[in-house]
Amino acid sequence: MNKNFVLLLTGTIKPFEGIPYLKIKDYETRKKQYLETIHYYVKNRVSNNIVFCENSNENLDKELTPIKLLAQKNSIKFEYITFQGSKKTIKIGKSYGESEIIDYAMSNSSLMKKNKYFIKVTGRIIITNITLLRLIIKDYKSYFLTYGDTVLNNVDTRCFCMPIDVYKRHFANIYLKRNVKTETSIEQLYAEEMKAGYINLSSIPIRLNYTGVSGGQGGVYETSKIELVIDSLDKLIRTRFGSRLYLEYGGLFQSDMIIPPNVWNNYFKIIENKRIIICGAAMYGCWFFNTARKKTKVVGWADKSFNKIKKIMHYHIESYESVVTKKFDYVVIAVYSNKAFEEIQEILVNYGVEKKKIINVGSIFNECMGR
Repeated sequence: MNKNFVLLLTGTIKPFEGIPYLKIKDYETRKKQYLETIHYYVKNRVSNNIVFCENSNENLDKELTPIKLLAQKNSIKFEYITFQGSKKTIKIGKSYGESEIIDYAMSNSSLMKKNKYFIKVTGRIIITNITLLRLIIKDYKSYFLTYGDTVLNNVDTRCFCMPIDVYKRHFANIYLKRNVKTETSIEQLYAEEMKAGYINLSSIPIRLNYTGVSGGQGGVYETSKIELVIDSLDKLIRTRFGSRLYLEYGGLFQSDMIIPPNVWNNYFKIIENKRIIICGAAMYGCWFFNTARKKTKVVGWADKSFNKIKKIMHYHIESYESVVTKKFDYVVIAVYSNKAFEEIQEILVNYGVEKKKIINVGSIFNECMGR
């Protein structure tokens, strides 16, 4: 695909107090990260049309002047749109507020109205291989990172690609469809709409190389070059160069971060260079493994669904019974809920693991993220 699409960057420079699942809250930090990201995309001429839309009604005309001049020099049409988002919507969660931002851009951006296709990227994330993605995708298809076992049940909305008319037809006002009882995430709502309506959908065919910091978890995105190449080749094959849907294991959803150094040093320094076993292979387990494999010796990784999961990140997943036979120094239980932690801890204790060797990673993550 050529550069005649809209790169839509979304943002919240000054978030409301009390937004759930938001770690990075400092105004100056957020503003600096957004400006750096916008500058990167303009400097590298990723698209002929770039829109930055944010929902805290912040005036950045002065700060954006150098970027606008650079855009003009690079023959890029650049648009900055700001408005005050609905406090009710934003307080549900940052992804719901982001969906409102996309809708606002669709209605108020002249570039969105004039063009037929857009790539949406969360505004503080730099995707260093986005040009490769642009060269592979087709302008009549929609692309997401897609997750599920046998059916699609989740997508990643940090980056997706879509014809503008498809978005308007299927996803406009989607944030109003939230099921309060089940606390449905915006990513699950997207997946439900995809299953319900006819959408020419394919999976993003490469491993996206994110750089930056997650606003929700505070984790730093990091991928080695060799992993990037291996995973991208694997995805190209599985998606047939972006022509079909490929469901990734759900636990890998947004697990492409490393634990921030301050969090590691404060809570996990004790296990550095030690032999550890990880219990739990959902998102928390994958996130922890992503850092632990570089700082510890992971001798085993277990989950109750080991038969179904089999492998994650090329690493074999075992049963709890099997994994505790290995020689280890610590066991880390990386699960979201305290109830799940207690259930796994009881299983491990019954197999002879001492409680003093067990670390509750989930409670640490939840505390650090304000959950």
